[in-house]
Amino acid sequence: RKKSVKQKLLQQFASKQRIFEAQMEAENLVPFTEEAPSETKQTYSCIICSIDSVNTEMRPIATFVLCQPASLLLHCTAPHAERAIMDERFEDIPTLHSTLHDHYTTLKMLFSSGSTWQGVGQRAQPGLHVQSCCHYLHVECYKTYSDSQRSRSTDPLHNPLKGKELSCPTCRRLSNTVLPLPPEPFFKPYSPTELKIPVSPATQIPLPFTHSCLDKSYLSSNPLTCLGCSSHKLHSKIKQVMQQAPIDLVNATILKATKTPYYTSVEQFVNSLEDYYKKYVEQKTLSQQDILILSLHTTLQCELIERNNSLVTDLECSRKYCTGRLISVLAAQSSMLIECHSSNDLLLELINMLYGGVPGASSTSKSPAGGPRLPLVMQDPSWVLLKFVLFSKLQTDWTNFVTVVRLLFTLQAMRALHSVAAKFSQDEQLAWTQKNMSECDDFQALLGVTCRELSKLGIHATVGEMDITSYVWTTQSIETNLQMLCMPLLREAVLLGHHMYDKPLPTSPPATSELVHLASWLELVPSSTQTSSPSTTVKVLNLPREVLLKFSCDLVSQLPQPRDMPHSPLTEPLMPLVQNWGRPRLLTLPRLYGKLYLHYRHVKCRVCRGVPHDPALCLVCGQLVCVRSQCCQWLNTGECTKHAQKCGAGTAIYLVIMSSTVVIIRGERVYLWGSVYLDQHDEEDIDLKRGKPLYLSDTRYNCLNQQWISHSFDHTLKRWGWHQQQF
Repeated sequence: RKKSVKQKLLQQFASKQRIFEAQMEAENLVPFTEEAPSETKQTYSCIICSIDSVNTEMRPIATFVLCQPASLLLHCTAPHAERAIMDERFEDIPTLHSTLHDHYTTLKMLFSSGSTWQGVGQRAQPGLHVQSCCHYLHVECYKTYSDSQRSRSTDPLHNPLKGKELSCPTCRRLSNTVLPLPPEPFFKPYSPTELKIPVSPATQIPLPFTHSCLDKSYLSSNPLTCLGCSSHKLHSKIKQVMQQAPIDLVNATILKATKTPYYTSVEQFVNSLEDYYKKYVEQKTLSQQDILILSLHTTLQCELIERNNSLVTDLECSRKYCTGRLISVLAAQSSMLIECHSSNDLLLELINMLYGGVPGASSTSKSPAGGPRLPLVMQDPSWVLLKFVLFSKLQTDWTNFVTVVRLLFTLQAMRALHSVAAKFSQDEQLAWTQKNMSECDDFQALLGVTCRELSKLGIHATVGEMDITSYVWTTQSIETNLQMLCMPLLREAVLLGHHMYDKPLPTSPPATSELVHLASWLELVPSSTQTSSPSTTVKVLNLPREVLLKFSCDLVSQLPQPRDMPHSPLTEPLMPLVQNWGRPRLLTLPRLYGKLYLHYRHVKCRVCRGVPHDPALCLVCGQLVCVRSQCCQWLNTGECTKHAQKCGAGTAIYLVIMSSTVVIIRGERVYLWGSVYLDQHDEEDIDLKRGKPLYLSDTRYNCLNQQWISHSFDHTLKRWGWHQQQF
């Protein structure tokens, strides 16, 4: 009988669906014409109302996303550094956060706070990670769905986030907002037949900056003989082009005032980003522009980490990324910001130094906020690239994007060369300086001039450093270090180009050099280029020797020096922060649990200065905290919850010493993950009741580490509890 009733209900639903579809077809009936539409727009199926529709500004389509503050990148260390918890010196191993914080503190005493914050300070803050399940729905359907879910529970004690965090009806993954899809592509898709930047001979200075406003003629086809008077005319034209804004401020204000449903949903999405960021991050004074850049930077870098820094499409990767749509939405919102700090000034200065022959702004030039401005050599090129993508007033097509990447790669290569040459001993710098320039290639001549300029400032490795490293610098080792320092910028540029312009990623691993492989994908060099010589990086730059030598000297002259800043605490010239970082990883635990138990059983807490009754070890930073104790509470907030906000922007992983259990805190939730220490039969010993010897399970610990890296705690763990700030 139950089966017959079920069949009747299904038949009734099917008949009603056929009637509804017939009515919709009658309402949307269009007379047939012989002219076919020029472009067929993609249709999306809403998972709420099951209606297929086209994405428009009046009825936008969105996708469920989960936005969460993340400080994963700040815990990166050197590529081969191992932070063993039993090692007394593990706290002395520098992380990205400590290095950036020290560098920012030094620069803040020398330059204006505004320029220093824009150049360095932002990267020392946690970011926002955005991930999606890529299931589509109408924005209006989402409002109805969220209202219905919010009305189901009226008791905030059992679920304080009811209505703010929802589950996708299809895959049941957790989400807290929706990301609207742009009705039209914000960036022009990449076309293989698009006119590309020609590679000029080495005797000419290419000027690859192009714009459609210049009668569709590419300035890269106009060679420059040298830094002469004709360069100033081209520089003035480029400056005029860069100062033109395709989005007028008046039109942007009118567009913001009209508030179509799409732009209203974009504003709501950006406002939700600000709310979630300021809720768990200690820095509460960040502007909307800072949060947008941090969101894009964190999402991109986390995707690179999940891909293991490999940008090959044939790798098995089941994750679906929403980075391309996130870039379009953030760029659409930034276009409506009337006051924003663009990167055009930095790019203009870079063009001046490379092509225009106009001296760049010195390090003592005043910034709008007062005080010396942060010089170009101290700026991070990858950060400038993100600013250009989001806040540039140019039409960011593929050609302009490649041009900016070319300019910033030149800057990064010079910064990397200065960083490597500063590690030479005084005798090695003298040997490179005394080489005959007429008999050297471009790479050797550039290195010799750089060593000469650095030796004038007294920048070289000390005797103590040489005794510790005992490293002999050869031409091949110098090139290897240069490529290692330049690869992060190229990887980020390739991933940006893939998401912005839908250009497929490489389908095969590099045959010779990864740098040449990615530079060829970015069209910085011809695709037929295959070289692995010791001067590969300089060949990719494709600039004349005179320009390279002059540019290197100009950048060295911008280094902050004590003689230029007599009232500063600087005792020696300050070098830019150019360093390669490895993947973040949890702390290395000992094999036997007994060693860990005996070591931390009598360690004192840093807050209450007493031995904890129930200690817990943070597996991210190694700090010992008190669990469920009144001694370390502050404003009715437990120490574990407070440390989670400070260390992981609301996320923390603890190993409770007295029970061998791993506890995870994510925002308002807490989860008992289990134990990473098992006995010889691969069984847990919760609360250490059986007294069996426990050994570290590599499989479980790697699984925990992977969940932390991929930000997948929310949709892989189901039985969450609420700590109510008391844990």
